[in-house]
Amino acid sequence: MKRVLNRKPLSEQVAEALGEDIRDGRLKLGQMLSENQIATDLGVSRTPVREAFSHLEFQGLLVTKPQSGTFVFSPSQEDIKEIFEIRSCLELQGLQSSLKASEKTFSIALHSICEEMDSAFNAGDEDKYAKLDHQFHESFVLFSGNRLLASVYNPISLKLRALANNNLLIKMVDEVSHSEHFQIAQNFGHKQFFEVKTLMTQHLARFEGDLDQYQMSNPI
Repeated sequence: MKRVLNRKPLSEQVAEALGEDIRDGRLKLGQMLSENQIATDLGVSRTPVREAFSHLEFQGLLVTKPQSGTFVFSPSQEDIKEIFEIRSCLELQGLQSSLKASEKTFSIALHSICEEMDSAFNAGDEDKYAKLDHQFHESFVLFSGNRLLASVYNPISLKLRALANNNLLIKMVDEVSHSEHFQIAQNFGHKQFFEVKTLMTQHLARFEGDLDQYQMSNPI
């Protein structure tokens, strides 16, 4: 697919385009990539593509195998577990920082996401719900006001979306989890920050427990 690139450095644009393709499942986990093909698709030389590969490899989104080529990351069950452990750490730190940042704006955003989640929940729209669930969790980092934290979280975020779009995560509308999102948003709105931290910690821990059970039933 041809794309029109903007005025950012070419290597950065290529990295963003490839990251989006990995995130959205257009590039599949474990898929081999061709510098020549990508350069042709984007209308650039191989140099920015090679630089983009290096950047994405540093983020863990690509893997270069000697004598074989460059591939989209293909996680083991242990890799997925580690991704979620890091996600929990970053989101809890984001929560801590967001309590000191744009509190009112963040509270409004959380409630807005929860309302959309409720509509998707009632409609049984699992795909939309999964995207909103990701948006809910990501917002704790984005509203933290910590740009470094956001930059560290970004590749984790891309991996999480890629896992979901490659059907490697639980795809279900969970009533308990749905209720927890509302409780977190409501407590945040009432400035009950200790309760927010407790609920968020329990919410993340419960998901990791569900993930372990899912992986046992659905080995890679």
